[in-house]
Amino acid sequence: MGSTERPRSLIAATVHHLAEPVGREILAFFGDRVDPLLAQAGGPPLAVLQTEPAPNTFRALPVREGEHVLVRVARFDDVDHHAAHLERLARSPAWHEVQRDLQRRLRAPSQHLRLRPTGRSLLR
Repeated sequence: MGSTERPRSLIAATVHHLAEPVGREILAFFGDRVDPLLAQAGGPPLAVLQTEPAPNTFRALPVREGEHVLVRVARFDDVDHHAAHLERLARSPAWHEVQRDLQRRLRAPSQHLRLRPTGRSLLR
């Protein structure tokens, strides 16, 4: 509490816009093929989030309906650690194959977000 020192760490969030609702097949694809490669390259998942398909019964909350999204969040020690992770993936033939398989499941390109924790963030 009250910390003003910013951590050097980086949080990477990748938003996958899927063509179909998140189901067993896509969860198995990520769990069996995507996450092991990302962890092996130095970026194990901190969290994997998915669209809640329930109807929005609280209209005051601006929720986008009809979208199917899976978000993968990872933590890196610093910007250099994240860059080395991306470089290892770029050199991986297995990663390129997984990316081709993933592209067939997407309705739009994935978004890659790099976030810096604040001084009081629990995601340091």
